[in-house]
Amino acid sequence: MNTEFHTEFIGRDEMMKEMTFIVDYFNPKESHCKIWFGFAWGVQYYDSNEWCPEQILITDVLGKVRLLESQNLGLIGKDDCIISFQNLDVKFCNDGDLHIIFSEATDESEYLLNRWENIGFGPVQKYA
Repeated sequence: MNTEFHTEFIGRDEMMKEMTFIVDYFNPKESHCKIWFGFAWGVQYYDSNEWCPEQILITDVLGKVRLLESQNLGLIGKDDCIISFQNLDVKFCNDGDLHIIFSEATDESEYLLNRWENIGFGPVQKYA
């Protein structure tokens, strides 16, 4: 069973800063991650109706997101984007907040949750 936390609304600028931080944080730990684009950019980005995560170099994440935004396929904070690492997913939600999803707590998930608490993002556990 997955555990999920979400932050308060933080908006696009803070989401982009946090995406940059997360990419930098995971870069020395892992070389690749998976990225998945939800509605609305998924409608035109994917060739089929099956929207699947794709493996990408961690160092290419920000460029990929900026490219798709420049093509008007989606926008961080308005459309879902999920970055998956080995033990957790970080969702840049269409509601202007962040989610962290994991099946088992790790040093990385604890670190991010503590960080979000310390910088005032107010993470709370999401219940079904």
